[in-house]
Amino acid sequence: MGVINHEALIATAMSREYAREIENWAMEINMETAFLFGEEETNGYVTIVLVPNGSKKGWPEAEAGDNLRADFKKKLESYAYEDGSNPFSWVEVGYGEYGQKLLDGNNKNMYNDKEYADDQ
Repeated sequence: MGVINHEALIATAMSREYAREIENWAMEINMETAFLFGEEETNGYVTIVLVPNGSKKGWPEAEAGDNLRADFKKKLESYAYEDGSNPFSWVEVGYGEYGQKLLDGNNKNMYNDKEYADDQ
C-alpha cells in the first residue's frame, strides 16, 4: 500500500495571450491533458490548473507528476520581469492522506491582511 496525496499547481495569467502560450507549451511537451484551462471572465484573467495525476507516492507516475510540476513552475518563472513581478500568480498545493498544505507559490501579502498572514 502507498500513501495517496495529491499535488496540484494553480496559475492565473493576467491575459488570455499568456494562457495561450502555456497551452501551446503543454501541447509541445504532449501533456495538454494534464492541464485545465479556464475561460476569461473578468479583467482578462485566465486560470490554468495542472491537475494531480492520482498516483501513490513512490510510483513512477508520481515522480513524473513531480517533474511536470517543477517544469511548469520553471516555465511560469521564465516570465518574471526584472523587478520580480510576473504576469502569472501561482500556488502549488498538496492534499490527501498527509493533510493539506500550501507547498509553494510566488505571491506576497502586499497589504498585511491577517486572513492571509503566515501562521508563524
